[in-house]
Amino acid sequence: MTRWRRRVTAHGVVRDGSGRVLLVPTGRHDGWSLPGGTVAHGESPQSAAIRLTRQQTGMATQVRAARLVASDQVPRPGDAVVHTDRLIFDLVPTAGTPAERARWYTPAELVRVPLPGYAASALAGVIAEGGHTSDASVRDFGSTAAGTPTADLEDPDDGWPVERGLAMDDAGRRVQRFSTYARATDAAGRMLFAKIADGYPGAGRWHLPGGGTDVGEAPADALLREVAEETGQVGTIGRLLSVSHRHNPVARGWEGYPINWHTIRVVYEMAVDEPTEPRVTEAAGSTVEAAWMRPGEIDRRALTDLASSVL
Repeated sequence: MTRWRRRVTAHGVVRDGSGRVLLVPTGRHDGWSLPGGTVAHGESPQSAAIRLTRQQTGMATQVRAARLVASDQVPRPGDAVVHTDRLIFDLVPTAGTPAERARWYTPAELVRVPLPGYAASALAGVIAEGGHTSDASVRDFGSTAAGTPTADLEDPDDGWPVERGLAMDDAGRRVQRFSTYARATDAAGRMLFAKIADGYPGAGRWHLPGGGTDVGEAPADALLREVAEETGQVGTIGRLLSVSHRHNPVARGWEGYPINWHTIRVVYEMAVDEPTEPRVTEAAGSTVEAAWMRPGEIDRRALTDLASSVL
């Protein structure tokens, strides 16, 4: 029986004024990768990318934008598989000089550098600047990156065990959830919403369609599934809009005890070319109603914080 473990990592694409990319050694097969590693419980992915980049390269940075979301599943000894959701950000260097073990690579040099799959996908456009194409170009947002995943620099963390489909620490008192949501619109300019059912956080408010990803599931696949279950719509995923997080250290647990809950939320644009009357297809889930709304029909007071933030 497969024993799943789960974690979320954050990585940085750091470029200098000449377009070079800063990489760090992986410690495996002479490979190189983007600086980064595991997001700590309660930490924002952006802060994790900045923190880990400074630790591993000596460079202080700021986040310019979210670049890519990817996932991979890597076997470990003893019938264990680690599912990693990876968040890659464009970082702008602000101070410092690279540590001895870090190295700048030009776009032309990158084509010869052994890279893990998620890094190759994130750098596909940069490699193209050097006059080359990459077999690891992104085929759709959130799909498992092409290539062979390797370990992050000095990051031996194999994540938390999976219970109830969520990453939970060994005591079951800290939970980390990775979720994807859609800002789904149709040709008429309407926006798609899902109302949260009683018994769930935010009950009665209108939310973006989406939800938690399952273990072994790519973020894009999870989003298409969630939108179909909550609204009955089929859409095409567009650009990555935002990456955010929410930390509630005293959320209510399943058996009524306090639980330290950390949610990481990814939002994509989605186009629904053939909209239908919204309907909830999942049984006894977190969604009680779905609806299309025109801009003048949207009441921000009735929205969740995430839905309001993307308007």
